[in-house]
Amino acid sequence: MLLYACSEKYADDKEKSQKQNLFSEISFVANQTLNIVEYNSDDYINYLNPYEEAGIITHNSMVKAVKIVVEKKSDPNSVNDEFLKLLYEKLPNDLLKLNSDNLDPFEIQIEEILFDIIINEGFNPYIAKSIFIEKIILDADCLHDNQKKRILVFSTVLRYLVVGMTDINLEYVNSKGDWKDCFVQKLEDLQNCDNCYLEKVWCIFTWPQCLGFKALDCAIDVIVN
Repeated sequence: MLLYACSEKYADDKEKSQKQNLFSEISFVANQTLNIVEYNSDDYINYLNPYEEAGIITHNSMVKAVKIVVEKKSDPNSVNDEFLKLLYEKLPNDLLKLNSDNLDPFEIQIEEILFDIIINEGFNPYIAKSIFIEKIILDADCLHDNQKKRILVFSTVLRYLVVGMTDINLEYVNSKGDWKDCFVQKLEDLQNCDNCYLEKVWCIFTWPQCLGFKALDCAIDVIVN
């Protein structure tokens, strides 16, 4: 019994140490200064991410939802319903409703790092750094498959929402900063919210209603106003 307890403690300590090292590695990437240029249509694709389709379909659904609302001159608030309808038609259920098994506070820490990159550095640095971070997550031995999946889906969806808002902005209004300021503010509000751990967890599991709605609210607001 004692030997088993010692072995279990050793395993726990080893996993904790591995996660600390993983966090340090991700933080190192996040804190790097990169010489970022404007991205073309291939630069924001991470071909190694097995859940990249979640981001691609999110981008396409977002752009199409805005187009439907604008062309039909519908109530701007209906854009969220259009977005969800398109997502549910295209995305597998396991990507829309992520499994909650083995949820770890470490995942919230990664979410906060991703938000920090956008808030403090902007969209192009996020596109570049999120791809590097996803590669690190893929190679991590200390994360369960469900943990990797949630982080990878969250990261790629956030990346493609940024690209989607950029495309919508160029298509309809070609403004310089309103939608960017709006989206950054929404992420910053969630990031800095006190006692909002459950809301941050909810944002991972229900990313269409969390990240998707935040992005669409900003995109459609610029067009309408």
